[in-house]
Amino acid sequence: MACQQFHRALEGMPPPPFQHRRDDIFAIADRVVWGEHSVEVDGPIASALDELAGLTRPIASLSQLIHGDVAGNLLFARGLPPAVIDFSPYWRPAGHAVAQTIVDAILWYGADVSLVVAASDVAELDQFLVRALAFRLLLDALQLDAETPTARFQPTQVQRDLDHAASLIAFLRAETGTAP
Repeated sequence: MACQQFHRALEGMPPPPFQHRRDDIFAIADRVVWGEHSVEVDGPIASALDELAGLTRPIASLSQLIHGDVAGNLLFARGLPPAVIDFSPYWRPAGHAVAQTIVDAILWYGADVSLVVAASDVAELDQFLVRALAFRLLLDALQLDAETPTARFQPTQVQRDLDHAASLIAFLRAETGTAP
């Protein structure tokens, strides 16, 4: 998988010096799902986020420099390996980048939950998926409340994301042995 190869190449790189100074909604959502910050969310996203919070367990994997938005930033050309573009740096475990790619493929590109099998070798994958899904749903909530949402965000996206997230939440419930 291109995402895993890309992150192996990033091993040993230092953390971005500006990472802790960021205060955009992407940085806020990232900190919330990793338990470093909190925000109040209401509406239809709140119950999904509460359920995901109940599935969250500690992670032992070490952080490194990762691309936090691989799925939408791959270029493909016949006969060439995928090119990773538009680097969105975060300091999280590499497995999180893989999970974020899977979540984005499910929410935005019509992939099925069976895509998880492609990354079954990633340690703690279920916990990375929980956080990656919470990140995207939290971004939806933050953008609903933002004075100026990001250019690609549309309010109708919230329901689509929640609809697509349902199968992944059910899968994660099964993986973590947690009843609804």
